[in-house]
Amino acid sequence: MGRVEVLIVVSPLPLALSAAEDTMSIKVTGDARICSVMEKTMEECKPGCVKFFDKYNECVARLGPTPQKGLDCQLQYFDYYRCLDGCV
Repeated sequence: MGRVEVLIVVSPLPLALSAAEDTMSIKVTGDARICSVMEKTMEECKPGCVKFFDKYNECVARLGPTPQKGLDCQLQYFDYYRCLDGCV
């Protein structure tokens, strides 16, 4: 077997991936304006997700600045983010 290299790309731009027999190429299919539109849309979605945001803030307040080991507010945060993501 030959050597395999993996490239992980984190980008706000839409990408098209194509794989050949032993190569993979990445081509940008959009532009940076998409990111600013998504941010604006996400801001517009926040009022519809207030109950999840409030639950997250209640959890943070309840646990305090230094929560005990194993306790965090991840579930509440992800519920809020899932609401925003579903709206966008």
